Order: sequence, then structure tokens, then C-alpha cells
Amino acid sequence: MRLIRATERRRPIPSLRPFLVVAVIISAMVVVAPTASASSRKAFHLAKNCDTFPTCIVTASNYKKIPVGTEITYSPASVPPSRLLPTVHGRHGTTSGTCDLTAINAGTGPGRCVFSSGTGSLTSFTASLSVTFDGRLWYWDGTYGYGGG
Repeated sequence: MRLIRATERRRPIPSLRPFLVVAVIISAMVVVAPTASASSRKAFHLAKNCDTFPTCIVTASNYKKIPVGTEITYSPASVPPSRLLPTVHGRHGTTSGTCDLTAINAGTGPGRCVFSSGTGSLTSFTASLSVTFDGRLWYWDGTYGYGGG
């Protein structure tokens, strides 16, 4: 057994508290960051001409990944006939969704389109859109984001 001399000093053990505080802060940032980005929705507006249906051409867009000139193709859903399955061939990716035009066809209100997946630059793209028609152009207005929001 070694005796400690009065001239020898023991070094204090460093406190773990600062390390724990930093670890908690980093953990909180990792948990909150994806949630914040998924919930930050942005305004979406698109106009399209469907004279050559089932292919439509975007004539106006506030979203750079789906610019003017982008093609949107439709295939009918199996049931009901007022449901359509659009695929947007955006800049460096695609996104697919479901549109229900029952209300717009009945003249009782706007239709609805929902997008919840994509590829390439539109991976994780989500959108909830109102569909209207002015007799010439179709409009999609609503919000978009990435992830579950």
C-alpha cells in the first residue's frame, strides 16, 4: 500500500455534468430537427392545361421542382370513376398521388389531391391540395412539405 505524502496532491475527478448537458442538448436537437422540418408546410400553387388529357402540362408553378412545362400524367383509379392517379414528372424525380374530383364534377365544391411519396428530388414529398377548374385551366392550391407532415 502506498502512502500519500502531504506534498502530493490528488487531482480532482472532472465533473461529468458539462458532458451530460451537451449530450442532452445534442439528443434533443436530433429528435426535434426532423419533426420541425416535417411540420413546416409551405404554400403550393400550380396551374395546368389538360387539353391533351390524360397528359397535362404545367403552365404556372411556385414550386421550383415542378416548373412550367412539367408533364402530369393520369391513370384512372379502379373505383369510383371520379378518382384519378396523377404522376408528376418533376425536375429530377416523380411523385404520385390520388385525386378525388367527385365534388368538382357534381358542382358542389373543389376536388382534392393528396401526394405522399416520390422519387429523386421529390423523395418524401407530401402535399394536400384543393382542385379547381376555371373552364380552361385546372388549379392545385394547398400546402406541401417533406416527410409525414
